Amino acid sequence: MRTQGIIVLGKLLVELAAVDGRPNDNELMYIFQLMNKLSIPLEELPQLKNMTDTEVIAAIKSLDDSVKSQLPFMMYHLINSDGLATPEEIRSFETVMQAIGRPLSYASFHTIVKNSNS
Repeated sequence: MRTQGIIVLGKLLVELAAVDGRPNDNELMYIFQLMNKLSIPLEELPQLKNMTDTEVIAAIKSLDDSVKSQLPFMMYHLINSDGLATPEEIRSFETVMQAIGRPLSYASFHTIVKNSNS
């Protein structure tokens, strides 16, 4: 049985993709690739819709440290899969970063990623 913490990543990523409107094809493709990588069955997506934001944050906090360390990169790549990040996506990114105990602005994280790719 999958842990709720890992399953909730699907919900988090879908909500992040939808924060600035309906998720587009690039965002959905990225989400499906991550779900496949994390072995999250598509059948589990409907039950994620019933989770409250409080449950999502609690599940995020319970993630393994290895997943928490990957989460900012997953969110960053999702946000940028369809072009520049919108203000809504940036706010969501920063909220999740607070929830996992890594209060870092989107701009700071963008600089880190940009410098690591140089």
